[in-house]
Amino acid sequence: MSFFRKHWPWLFFALVVLLFFAKYLDGQHIFAYKDLSRYFYPLRQLMVEQAWAGHWPLWNPYIFCGFPLLATLQSCVFYPVSVIYYLLPFNLAFNYYLIAHYFLAACFMYLLLRHYQLQKMPSVFGALSWTFSGYLLSVSNMNTTLSSVIWLPLVLMVFDKGLARPGYYLPPLSLLLGIMFLGGEPTIYYITAWILLAYALVFASNKINAVLYLFLGYLFSLGLVAIQLLPFLELSRLSDRVVRTTWEIVSFRSFPPRETLTFLLPYLFGNPTLPGNYSEALLGQQLQDWLNSAYLGLVTVVCAFAANWKDKKIVFFWSLAGTGLIMAFGEYTPIYKLLYTFVPGLGLIRFPVKYLFMTTMAVSVLAAFGFQGLLEERRRDSLLAWIFGLLVSISFLITLIFWLNLQAIYNYLVQQYPQTIPIEFFNNLANILQFDLLTMIYATIFLFIFWVLFLLFSKKKLKTAWFAVSLILLALADLVANGASIPVGCSRQVYEQRPDFYRLMQKDKQLYRFYYTHQLDMENRYLFGETFEQGLIEAKTNLAANWPMIFRLYNFMGYDSIRPLPLAQFDINVLTDDKLPRTHKYLSLFNVKYFAATKPLHLQGFRLISHKYQYGLPLYYYENRQVMPRAYFLNEKLAPDRRIGQAEIVLYDYDRVSLKCRTKKASLLFLSDAYYPGWQATVDGKAEHIIRANDLFRAVAIPAGNHQVEFAYQPASFRWGMIISLLSAVALLVIHFKTR
Repeated sequence: MSFFRKHWPWLFFALVVLLFFAKYLDGQHIFAYKDLSRYFYPLRQLMVEQAWAGHWPLWNPYIFCGFPLLATLQSCVFYPVSVIYYLLPFNLAFNYYLIAHYFLAACFMYLLLRHYQLQKMPSVFGALSWTFSGYLLSVSNMNTTLSSVIWLPLVLMVFDKGLARPGYYLPPLSLLLGIMFLGGEPTIYYITAWILLAYALVFASNKINAVLYLFLGYLFSLGLVAIQLLPFLELSRLSDRVVRTTWEIVSFRSFPPRETLTFLLPYLFGNPTLPGNYSEALLGQQLQDWLNSAYLGLVTVVCAFAANWKDKKIVFFWSLAGTGLIMAFGEYTPIYKLLYTFVPGLGLIRFPVKYLFMTTMAVSVLAAFGFQGLLEERRRDSLLAWIFGLLVSISFLITLIFWLNLQAIYNYLVQQYPQTIPIEFFNNLANILQFDLLTMIYATIFLFIFWVLFLLFSKKKLKTAWFAVSLILLALADLVANGASIPVGCSRQVYEQRPDFYRLMQKDKQLYRFYYTHQLDMENRYLFGETFEQGLIEAKTNLAANWPMIFRLYNFMGYDSIRPLPLAQFDINVLTDDKLPRTHKYLSLFNVKYFAATKPLHLQGFRLISHKYQYGLPLYYYENRQVMPRAYFLNEKLAPDRRIGQAEIVLYDYDRVSLKCRTKKASLLFLSDAYYPGWQATVDGKAEHIIRANDLFRAVAIPAGNHQVEFAYQPASFRWGMIISLLSAVALLVIHFKTR
């Protein structure tokens, strides 16, 4: 019994999280919303496969004609929680990786609040407000953000402790910051530095020591993660991210100010996860589709405002909440443009809506403080009861007015849109308004229950413990009811189902790549189907990147947050749909054998294999009969010439390619795999310089005769990163033992 009394919060967090994600526990249903299915699932699956095969997961041969795997960050190779992938069957591991983060999120926030001397009940309340907030549930589909942001409360706790003993807490601070970085979202890591700096300037008695403590914490954390950081910096320098820093790109997906209403009324403008309840066409230009919900919770917000505003910490966290909101507004406020111009590093961060993590985290902390204030004797006053009663009355009046004028509101909104919009969009509008009415009714009911509980408590007709439990359950019911639709999954059969065209390509035992028109690539950004699962299957059938990776098919391009700059520019400048009749020869030269398009193509050497028409989208599959092999010889004019000799690939592994060559004269051996630093070549065991061919691929000089050629990916950035990481770890261990 004493064990339960002492540890019940942890058990409660585990129970609530497991119940919330119950349908994902057996692996028959797999998380699949947005990037989870087309990006994270194939990426992590490949990482695990390479690790079990005895390889460092450094290279991904299946996209962009070969692309770094470790360096992208999103693979989370060295992130500690990734150990789950090696302990369970992959489908289970993919689910439990996400689920574990919500348990950790609750635990870390609870620890922070307990550090702030809050009682158990308020700490549990704040932890649940954070864990089941709209923001945190929404980033389940962007799990690098999730796996970085959950560490913020723990980082803040350790940093706060270290203000008094910086030497002692430097190693754990560095370690936690390193883990946050390895979670895969540099934005969180970067903004956390500014949060901690502000915290130090406000709360540290010795501000110089505090800033030095913060600086060293980040310095050592960068050293710890150098094994991941150096390859990432190398990739960033060679990617299209370096040219995508214009204001238009950086400010894309700003948080429209009108959506602040969704802090209290979730899905006021529609729920993207529910069919027929959301339409981008109805929202105009003020749209962000990165965050499904910004909901904070009614009880959470009420308790946050009940916090003691005279407390220095309360002022700080309200300031943090406001700062996060202003930055999330992005292009809708001139302040962010100034920050973009003058704050180093901000121009590299896309999607300002991300900054709402500051607001959500701060409001959760404030709610816990307010909750504790309500429990204390001095806060049981009639003024609060009147204020809460007024809130209920206002909510009731707004709901009543909205209900009585629902048809008039619908008619008014309909008149604001062109009448040429298809009728289904107006049906969506009607669904959204009906949903909004229900939301208002439920909000009024929740506020009324809260008011009644507080009245009973203030009049001492409800014990403190029962009031606290009732409030926690009320807040949890509110958050869970509004967040249940956010995690979206599909049956495991959707992942395993193999489209007919995939089967056809897999029967071809040659090495080849596939590609598709730009129009098809644009269409594949959306799902078309009667159900979500049918939409996923259709996207897979239409070769949406990176679905084919699951079946180990090689894509000429691919999908990633950063792309190789030379190939991306070549694709945009040379292979656009209107230029294909003149430039499709490059597809043959670069080993593209299968091709898909939304319109009939009449290209020399292309044979139509099959045609389908589904959900308004025609699709044509072609075989390129003039395709060149992946490796061949070039003549003096740098043109393919089969007469010079033959090149046979005898091994094509993740990070190694072996060839047997026979050539009549000294020539260049061309391999249509991406040119990238770290690749090394040997000819008969002797190192040979790799030549950059066509600005995109690899070539080596081969003398006449029979030869064994090998390409191996052995990046210096990885080796040096490993050395720096080990040295940093040793240094932190020395500091730890000297400061005990």
